[in-house]
Amino acid sequence: MPTTPGKSTLSGVTKEADEIKHSLQDFSRVETLERPTAERVLQILPGYTIAHFACHGVSSANPADSHLLLLKASISNGSTEDVDKLRVKDIVSLKLHAARLAYLSACSTANSPSSQFVDEVTHIVSSFHIAGFAHVIGTLWSSQDKACSKMGADFYSTLRLTDNVAVSYRTAIMGLMKQKPSQPLYWAPFIHFGA
Repeated sequence: MPTTPGKSTLSGVTKEADEIKHSLQDFSRVETLERPTAERVLQILPGYTIAHFACHGVSSANPADSHLLLLKASISNGSTEDVDKLRVKDIVSLKLHAARLAYLSACSTANSPSSQFVDEVTHIVSSFHIAGFAHVIGTLWSSQDKACSKMGADFYSTLRLTDNVAVSYRTAIMGLMKQKPSQPLYWAPFIHFGA
């Protein structure tokens, strides 16, 4: 989602989506939701092995309320300017048997901001893992839009060739690191959960 009401514009999302579609055209069917709602996403996730989210993420002091920001559907015409939340507590209730990879190109998806839960691993990334995704890629803190776009493009370009999530993740991270080696805040927020 390049635009989210009340949040900064993510100018790299459109380029990221286009590069992913191009990279995966012979590897996998790609469907883009232009105005995704939480309800719609929860309905269609069981039908996919790979899910990629390019949007804003919010880590909450109550980990169950951490969420990805989507859009609410309007009853009258389908368009809206209201934010919808795909919450951890809703994601973990899914039982996805065919799920393989959830790629969360959003800020702070693997972060638990509460000092009360510092030793807990409950956040947006772990909710997708619990729901059934064998691999989840997310971020430990706020990430730069350009880094997210490049990381996604490099990741899927390699995945198409290798069909190996870990190798694709490593290749993409190394590409970011070589681009700006002295700026770890640019390349280091990305994390891979799974085996």
